[in-house]
Amino acid sequence: MMKRDFRKGFILLMLVFITACGTAQNSNAVENKESFQDNVVQTSADSTASPEVPASEKSTGTSDASIPSSNKKLIYTANMDLKVQDYTIAQDKVRTIVTQRGGYILQFSENKSDDNLGGNFVVKVPAKGFAPLMKDISLMKHESMSQSMEGQDVTEQYVDMESRLKVKEIMEQRYLDFLKRAEKTSDLVSFSNELGKIQEEIEQIRGKMKYLDHNIAYSTITIHLSQSGDLLTKESGKVTRSIGERASDALRGTLNGLGEFGKWIIIVLAGALPILGIAGIILWMFWLYRRRKVRLMEQRRALYSKAEEQLEIVNDPLESTSSHEDIT
Repeated sequence: MMKRDFRKGFILLMLVFITACGTAQNSNAVENKESFQDNVVQTSADSTASPEVPASEKSTGTSDASIPSSNKKLIYTANMDLKVQDYTIAQDKVRTIVTQRGGYILQFSENKSDDNLGGNFVVKVPAKGFAPLMKDISLMKHESMSQSMEGQDVTEQYVDMESRLKVKEIMEQRYLDFLKRAEKTSDLVSFSNELGKIQEEIEQIRGKMKYLDHNIAYSTITIHLSQSGDLLTKESGKVTRSIGERASDALRGTLNGLGEFGKWIIIVLAGALPILGIAGIILWMFWLYRRRKVRLMEQRRALYSKAEEQLEIVNDPLESTSSHEDIT
């Protein structure tokens, strides 16, 4: 009896010991996870509170007053509308100027009609060539011109994205370190998902910064060229014509078309002449054969008819004699 009680007590003691060890390990894992998240959050807060910016910017954040003009991020856009005397020459001139200033044509569209001729250029040019290109375009020969220019300051937006990117990169590195030390599958899955979200946000921030960098480095200018209907009429020398002249032109055009059609028929026949010659010889030989056959048929019919007539002549006396004998 005592042995049984001793065994039961020993087994109960071991169960309590095992349960206590498991609880301690779980609490340690939870504490490690919570401490890691606290470190990440604390690091993010520190990085957000004090990003690496020049000393002149630390006192007032990212306000325009604290950022030197040389460090400002500006995006310039402009619109130019020119009415020119010769659209073709002006278009070639615009292309030449854009190439000389190191730019490129991003988009081009053209509109042609009897009373209007024009085109639109969307040009990207390096920021340092923005003003010189506009000056070169304005010096082109034109009847009238209108232009506008606008600058957008994206410095604050850009600095904010830089700070966010640094914070996200620090969080990414911390999560990578934790994944290396993690042992449980649930922790690996959880932190892998968090790491994926952070890396996606990093790519989005970098894409926006790249877009801003390109628009900051290359300004955008929209150029519209047009040549009015009066200038087109003057250039082409169009004059109002009478109905008789228009009818005469239409008749002349019809006759010219028929003449061209006749020429093509002659050309086709000349090309097909050898084939037509061979076909003609074959048809002629076939016609001779048919003609000979028809003659032979006619001759045979004539002979048959003559033979039938002779037989009738011979049979008539015989029939008369037989009839006379019957009477007698």
